Amino acid sequence: MKFVLFLLLILLSFKSRNFKEIQSYSCPESNISIGIADTGIDSAFFNNNFKGFNFITKSSSIGNDSYNEMNWGFHGTKVLDVLMSSSLCEIPNKNIYDLKIFETDKVSKFLHGKNSEESFSINNEDVNISLIDYSIKNKIKVINYSASLFDVSKEEIYMFNIANDNGIVFIFSAGNNNQEINNSSNHICSLNLENVICVGGLDLSGKKWLDSNYGPSIDIYSLAVHEEYEGTSFSAPVITSRVFEVKRFFPYLRPKEIKEIIKKYKSNYRFKNFILNPEVGYEYKNRKS
Repeated sequence: MKFVLFLLLILLSFKSRNFKEIQSYSCPESNISIGIADTGIDSAFFNNNFKGFNFITKSSSIGNDSYNEMNWGFHGTKVLDVLMSSSLCEIPNKNIYDLKIFETDKVSKFLHGKNSEESFSINNEDVNISLIDYSIKNKIKVINYSASLFDVSKEEIYMFNIANDNGIVFIFSAGNNNQEINNSSNHICSLNLENVICVGGLDLSGKKWLDSNYGPSIDIYSLAVHEEYEGTSFSAPVITSRVFEVKRFFPYLRPKEIKEIIKKYKSNYRFKNFILNPEVGYEYKNRKS
């Protein structure tokens, strides 16, 4: 009861603030960790050695996936770059985990000759289960998973539910096949899991990016075009930064509650013009009708 009253007082105090005050509100310190489940991160690109694990080699050998456009080794690095540049709150390096779940050469072969980042779905049940187990043990609460996941097994669904019980939120990219994702799509987004947020892509005009998947199972859309790179892989980390900020201000919110806040805004195109409003989640600065 005391905690409920305390939280209520916090919410009421925020409610009394106007937008200008909220906009200038300093981000609280946070020990919440973010995992980048991807092809690996080039530590040299960020001039930092991240914590993490290589689920392919089953070792702690990480950080050496060079930012190489020829073999798609840049994918995980670019995802993290977009995430960090999108965040309204600075994300300390100590909060970031490099979770290598894809073999770069396999992703490279899958995407060879493509001009834009197409959906890849190199599903490995053992890797996904190990990823969740590792994240629970290391108290990682937000995981960016910029890939499509199909044919999710019962064992994987069980582990996603265990992750939900442990307060872990996953942010998945919707995929780049320009296909509808609905309840019969056999896609991770179609399972309606409480702790999975699915992100579609927008172009520079704020409309659906040409190749983005779409449909009732997509929770929110975000910018898919970042400099020379395109794809919903780069839409997801924008929303991951939003999730991190909500968790940062309200660390005790459950994944379902965080997902509800994020879904209030079907478009997160102009993410730099968003401010944290604890009453409703996010609102535009200088919002126009």
